[in-house]
Amino acid sequence: MMSQHKELLTVKSLRLLQINHNKSESAHLESINGKLSELYDLILIQEPHLIKFGNIRTPFNFRQIYSRGRLTLKTTVRSGIWVNKNIST
Repeated sequence: MMSQHKELLTVKSLRLLQINHNKSESAHLESINGKLSELYDLILIQEPHLIKFGNIRTPFNFRQIYSRGRLTLKTTVRSGIWVNKNIST
């Protein structure tokens, strides 16, 4: 009973990075080539560099989250969220 109580009290912190790439390919590639998955759980990107079809390059250990209407509304991508694959979603 006591061990179950200790598990409930364990708090895990969420490591975030918010960055504005100013649509710069070099800034974007620098972010991708770093050891982000060891340092952060979520990365919030403003003004990402876009590649063909309006996609955002994403580091290997992350999943890219886009806005819901990205493809149907034909709007410009202005932000993105990278979620570390170690996080259960």
